Amino acid sequence: KASFIAKISVKDLLAKDLDDLIIERPCLEILQNSEVLEKIQIVNGLEKGNITKALNGKPVGTIITK
Repeated sequence: KASFIAKISVKDLLAKDLDDLIIERPCLEILQNSEVLEKIQIVNGLEKGNITKALNGKPVGTIITK
C-alpha cells in the first residue's frame, strides 16, 4: 500500500529503491542536475482546488527537493 510523503529529496526517494514512482526517474535526474530548479511539486489535479492551492503556495501533494 502506498503511503503519503509530504516532502522528500531526490536522493532519499531514489534510496528507497521503489518499484513504482509517481514521476519518471529521468525527471528526478533532471531536477538533481538542474541549475535553476530547486523542487518539483506533485499534485493530484483531479481533486478540486488542488492546483489553485499549489499555485498559491499551499502545501498539497508531495514536494521533491534537490
